[in-house]
Amino acid sequence: MPRARVRALAEFHKNFVRGTTSGNHKNSARLDAMPWKAKPVSILQRENDNLKTTICLLRRELENRQGAVGRLELLVHERTARIDELTGKLEQARAQNQRLDAECEHLTEMMVEMIRVAPITSGDPF
Repeated sequence: MPRARVRALAEFHKNFVRGTTSGNHKNSARLDAMPWKAKPVSILQRENDNLKTTICLLRRELENRQGAVGRLELLVHERTARIDELTGKLEQARAQNQRLDAECEHLTEMMVEMIRVAPITSGDPF
């Protein structure tokens, strides 16, 4: 391929990437590439497109928040289950403490009764 042709293709490519093929029109390469004429966009169409974009963004945000709510609900459920489990253990410990207190009082009463029945005469009660 001749050098002049290579230079011309390189120049065309460079200008096409920048958006111009000649100094006549700013976007002539891009407009020439379209086989149809660009229709002017009305204000309502532009506003409609902006609203569609806003709707998409809000849907995405809503989905993100719904996902966060779902994760928080799961976390609350897990923590509630753990709280219930620990509450059960606490109730068991309290019940055991009450049984031990009752046993302690019973043993104390037995000791008091033993001392009353058989007073200690020596220094060693056993």
